Amino acid sequence: MAYNYFDKLDSVAQGRYSTKLVLINSDECPYKFPAGVWKNNPSCWPDLQFGDVYSYLIDSPGIFTRASMKSYKSLDAHNYFQSGWVQTVYSYKPATSAYTILKADVRPSQRLNEEPHHPWVALSGDGSVAVAHCNCMAGLAESCSHIAALLFKVEAAVRLGYTTKLCTELPCKWNADFVKKSSSLTWHEQRIGRITSSVVYSVLHTDFNNPAPSLLKTLCNPSSKSLDHVPAIHWGKENEKVALHQYSATMKTQHQHFNMSSAGFLISKETPFIGASADSVASCSCHGNRVIEVKCPFSHKESTLQEYVKDPSSCIVANGREVKTTHKYYYQIQLHMYVHDVNLCDLVIYTSKVTAIFLYFTQ
Repeated sequence: MAYNYFDKLDSVAQGRYSTKLVLINSDECPYKFPAGVWKNNPSCWPDLQFGDVYSYLIDSPGIFTRASMKSYKSLDAHNYFQSGWVQTVYSYKPATSAYTILKADVRPSQRLNEEPHHPWVALSGDGSVAVAHCNCMAGLAESCSHIAALLFKVEAAVRLGYTTKLCTELPCKWNADFVKKSSSLTWHEQRIGRITSSVVYSVLHTDFNNPAPSLLKTLCNPSSKSLDHVPAIHWGKENEKVALHQYSATMKTQHQHFNMSSAGFLISKETPFIGASADSVASCSCHGNRVIEVKCPFSHKESTLQEYVKDPSSCIVANGREVKTTHKYYYQIQLHMYVHDVNLCDLVIYTSKVTAIFLYFTQ
């Protein structure tokens, strides 16, 4: 952002911009703050709630017109956030001000080669929005979609619990990374209110007239807390890539033009309240498309396939060839195939002694 931004404004715009700085008791333009004062630390952010965002964008007359706020009730701003156009959010609380300044670059949605926009917002200690600004054409009126997109990202982070964790506990990587599914803010956002593979078994086995409160809580407010410290979760994540590598090597020797790629969170077109994030997807010229589900059973990490199958809790029937139709993995497989609109799924069972592949068809 240009250091001399203020100097390039006309006299009317300078007066309007100066009013904002007076309201937050700032002696200097945020665009002139030294780079070293900005922190990538969500725990420093005020507790911005959705009500604060709504009040500012829709109901608040602000220091300018209420109409200028209401002109951005469209989904454009939220789409910017959901699409990952809002880059890393940085914060700074000037010593002379009671407000925390948050800023982020917001990429143009259609013109990726152009310079990003540079919105900033000033939040009070209770999370309410005092003023905001952006260097785009609409930014002086505080009503642009780039400002709103920044607010949506901060609000989502607060709601999902990211701002309550120290950066040493949860690296601030999510603040800049919208790619990896389980560490992505958008991934957690899109799961809210949807039936996913992790809950489909419970959904189909609850009393629809009196559903379990714990299930409703999981559906409406899925946890964003990292579980990497849990031994079973750590083992699974650590070995999933190993299992997929061995799986791919095997499949390439048995199928023509076999290709495997990662899968994000996919929402069903027919039933948008259902979503799934398969471990991977693959295709070959001889069988078409398929989804891949990897399981690394921690309690059998040193077992052979025969030893695993003998365990009553395993997902494989005694003959060692099929998935138990009563097991929760069966329901996960069916959900993945339905959402991805394929009729093939490879279930990969991995232990330190074996990588077993089970081909499953849509039922």
